[in-house]
Amino acid sequence: MYESSSRIVFEFGPFRLIPSDGLWCEGQFVHLPPKELAVLVTLVGQYGAVVSKQELFHTVWPGDPVSDESLTRCIYVLRKLFAQHGLTYIETLHRRGYRFSGTVKVSDGVKPVEPVSLTPPKPTVNTINPEAREAFMQGMSRLHLRHPRDIEQSIRCLQRAIELEPHFTRAYVGLASAFRIALFRPSQYDAMLKPALEHVLSEALSQIPQERDARAMQAWSRAVFNHEWESSLTTLNELISADPTLWTVRSDWAFLQLCLGHVDAALNELRLVVGQNPFLVESSCCLVYALAAAGHYEAALTQARAAFERLPSMSAISGVMAYAASLCGMHDEAVAAAERATHLSDRNPLELVVLISTLYQAGDHAAAEKVYQELVGQSVWAPSSVAVPALLIEGPEACFSWLEKAHADKCYLLPIFLLDPRLEPVRQHSRYEALVASVRRTPAGNSGTTPVVPPMKHRPHNTAPQE
Repeated sequence: MYESSSRIVFEFGPFRLIPSDGLWCEGQFVHLPPKELAVLVTLVGQYGAVVSKQELFHTVWPGDPVSDESLTRCIYVLRKLFAQHGLTYIETLHRRGYRFSGTVKVSDGVKPVEPVSLTPPKPTVNTINPEAREAFMQGMSRLHLRHPRDIEQSIRCLQRAIELEPHFTRAYVGLASAFRIALFRPSQYDAMLKPALEHVLSEALSQIPQERDARAMQAWSRAVFNHEWESSLTTLNELISADPTLWTVRSDWAFLQLCLGHVDAALNELRLVVGQNPFLVESSCCLVYALAAAGHYEAALTQARAAFERLPSMSAISGVMAYAASLCGMHDEAVAAAERATHLSDRNPLELVVLISTLYQAGDHAAAEKVYQELVGQSVWAPSSVAVPALLIEGPEACFSWLEKAHADKCYLLPIFLLDPRLEPVRQHSRYEALVASVRRTPAGNSGTTPVVPPMKHRPHNTAPQE
């Protein structure tokens, strides 16, 4: 019997690279800016092979104009880091590109546990056929970049890995991760995302019933789609109890607490998670929302600015920065951040929502209404996200219409948007109260929200800003 993590792990010298989480050296987290980390992931993912400049440009800066100097700077930063340990991992091959020449051990975190099953273990990343393994690594590498085009390519790569190796559990869990990230971005997969996520999680758990990342994602999915809050939080608590360093799982736990309106519990956990791993995009965004929901607008903006310094190429980070700046009345900064978010996301509906609200609150009502017409003319995949701009542009009736449509569709974003302080004008309405009660309902006698893992006794050095 085996238990494992969905994160592919590359180990070389004193370093441990997990594409979805970051780089560690001798157990200590190593800060790398997003582009430098993406270059390293690409090179290590193809260790021993020559990676051309063109491939690096396409992978790390998809669709963006970029100069050789940008890539040269990334290579310089990486070489300087390795040189501190007397290592020269990155070779330059004249007119051909770069090669990672270190000895790399690849694993997927699989480790034996007692009792040992008599059933032969499923294939791991080291025993599957090379073509499936390569497709898996390419898919996971693309997943780190988070751009819609990269997410779609990641899904194709991971689906290919499963076609080649139907019992490759890691590929199923990786594909589930890709589907979950795609939920936050419009793509060609919109209509199939929810059933596809459920299917691949079921496949992963049929192979390894205790697969912790699949169990965590399944719990998250059942909570946000089916409002199964109690059982989902119980599952996450069990996983965290077994391993308190599961930062993504702890982030999911905090997200569910935020959806239930338990803002203080979410804040405490998100501060810890972001302090331990500041490059988890969803955790940083949730922390900004939690601070805003608690009325700490300036702290929310401080956190958003700090996240932007770490992750300037992520549209979601620019979006929450615009959101926080708008709440603080910093309208010029808010509009600039909102416009940057829409540019980075190819006018993703969620980023259009931010732009509409930002323009309106900055006093440019005509521009806000124009973007609003663009938004409602699309196939809006997250109806609850439109509630605030609908309230601003059309009034309370339109706001309720979008919220109730989201509830009918079991829209996963509905609970988080109910926290938006800009909905205050409709909060006292009976329709709003009934909606909140329906979404957050849990069995009587046990809300399932008490964490079984207390906060860590020490706070890390790089904690999130306090209000």
